[in-house]
Amino acid sequence: MDIDNPPQTRYLLPLARRFEEAGHDIAITARGYGDTLAILDGEGAVFEAIGSSFGRGLPRKLIGLAARARQLSDFVRRQPDRPSLVLTGSRSATLAARRLRIPSFVIVDYEYADLLIF
Repeated sequence: MDIDNPPQTRYLLPLARRFEEAGHDIAITARGYGDTLAILDGEGAVFEAIGSSFGRGLPRKLIGLAARARQLSDFVRRQPDRPSLVLTGSRSATLAARRLRIPSFVIVDYEYADLLIF
């Protein structure tokens, strides 16, 4: 599961906990953007921080998105077990899942989001 921004912590973290209660192994990754990491820390979540704010402007956002997708792919490759599913609201995680040929389920929380990558 990849958490990209603070609002996503509020609906993805409870899902992660329900999956764990049902007996599934969950790995959570999170981007250091806004209060995302602080919220996860405050909730006692175990996660891997990968990436940070991309900065302002479309070029920085595109470069940041591609770099984070690569970082997420590298993280997954280092894991002893390959995930069977990626659950996210993150464009970077969607690209990483596609690159690694792992099925992904995306929850988009913003009605004006550009859905091209998804």
